Amino acid sequence: RMLKAQLFDPQIYVILQPSKLSFWLYMGSAAAWFIVYAVTLYYIFKQKFVQIPAFAVALNVGWEFAWTALPHAINSKWLWYMWIPGVMIDCYLFYSILRYGMKQSFPQPMVDHFKTIMTFTLVGFGLFFFWFAADGYDLPMGVLSAMVYSVVMAAWFVDMEFRLDEKIWLSSTIGWAKMAGDLFLSAYCFATNPNRYSFLYMGLLCLVYDVIYIYRVYY
Repeated sequence: RMLKAQLFDPQIYVILQPSKLSFWLYMGSAAAWFIVYAVTLYYIFKQKFVQIPAFAVALNVGWEFAWTALPHAINSKWLWYMWIPGVMIDCYLFYSILRYGMKQSFPQPMVDHFKTIMTFTLVGFGLFFFWFAADGYDLPMGVLSAMVYSVVMAAWFVDMEFRLDEKIWLSSTIGWAKMAGDLFLSAYCFATNPNRYSFLYMGLLCLVYDVIYIYRVYY
């Protein structure tokens, strides 16, 4: 009962109604990340290269698996209709990471054990996100853990760009769309949790990293 009360808050589906600003912030983030995914998939087929950091993909898939497995976490049909395609795309991205992710200029010892490291990251963090929520530390729909790993992901994008240098062309569209997605997500998190100023701070961190990444892609 405590688990259900923590993870399934009926109020969350009141604020996710088309008449609410929070709904459009949520949809704005989803639309921006759809663009990130679409462009990433395009360049997977074109370049045989994944333009999202390998660890970020593994972390994201682990988070999605955790929240898919949590009972009562997603209790809305329209959210499921958005959720399942996203999980399927992320699974394909992880498959692509296992195939092409070692091209992201990792040290040779890591390349030698790349698939093992990525699989361990997915499973390890998936279990972490599951118990983080099950023990009552996360917020409904996983917005706290999602915002935390968004900051980490933004930093990994910058790290990837510096490691690649000019070895491979990176899409500025992904950078701009990711920044928009992070801004919408930050605004949504704060709009639905107005007393948690940590969301504002994490949103600012994401913005700084996103601006650095876009600048590096152009220059």
